[in-house]
Amino acid sequence: MAAPTLEDERDRLAAHPRLLTPEADVAVAEALLRVPQPLEVNRLEAVRRAAATHGAASAYGHLVHAVLAEEFVQASPARQRTMLRRTRGELLDLRGRLPDTSEAVARGRAAALLDLAADDAHEPVLDALEDPQAFPEVLHEAALDASMRRLQAVVTVAESVAETRDDHAVAGFYRAIVEAVDGGSERAGETLRAARRRARRDDVRWYRLLAEIAQVHPGALPLFAVLAKPRPTEVRDGAH
Repeated sequence: MAAPTLEDERDRLAAHPRLLTPEADVAVAEALLRVPQPLEVNRLEAVRRAAATHGAASAYGHLVHAVLAEEFVQASPARQRTMLRRTRGELLDLRGRLPDTSEAVARGRAAALLDLAADDAHEPVLDALEDPQAFPEVLHEAALDASMRRLQAVVTVAESVAETRDDHAVAGFYRAIVEAVDGGSERAGETLRAARRRARRDDVRWYRLLAEIAQVHPGALPLFAVLAKPRPTEVRDGAH
C-alpha cells in the first residue's frame, strides 16, 4: 500500500479495489509487517477501512488537503508563490482549516497570505517577504485600500517576520490604523504609543502617512492626538 505520495496511494487503491475486500486482509496484513513505523501502519489501516466504506477518493481527500495545507504553511515565500499558481483553488478552499500542528506565527502568516490571494493581492506581499525593506510601501498601499481587510492581512504578515525595532514600529503603526478604523480607539492609541517607543527615528513622517490614510479612513483621525503628544521613552535595543 505504501507509495511515494498520498495521491499515488489513492490511485493505487482506486485501481485495485480488491485490496479493500475482506479476502485481501491476510495479504495486506503481511505487507504491513514490512512497514517499520507503527504510526504509519495505523494510518494505512485506518485509510484502508475508510476507503472500503467510502471509496478511495473520499478517504484520501482530507489527507491530501491536510498535507497540502501543512506544506503551504511551512514553505518559503518562493515555494508559496509557486503553490498559489499551481493549486490556488485548492489552497483557497483550505482557508480557516490550516493545521493546528503548525507553529502559530507561521500558520497566521499563511492564513493571511491566503486571504490576500483570494483578492489577488498576495504578490506584493510575497515580494516583501523576500525583500523586507519593501514592507513599509506595501503596508501603506494596503492602508489606502477601501477595505481594512487587506491591511489587516499585510500587517499580520509583516509582524510575523519583523526583526528590528523599526520593523516592529512600522508594523505597529499600521496595526494601530486597523484598530482605530475598527472602532477600538483606546487600544489603537496604546498600540501606536508602543510603536513610537520602538521607532529609532523621529516619527514626524507618520503625520504625513496618517493624513493620507485618514482621507480614505476617517476612523484613523483620533490617532493624530496620540502623535501630537511627546514621544514616549524609547525601548532598549532588542526589546520588542
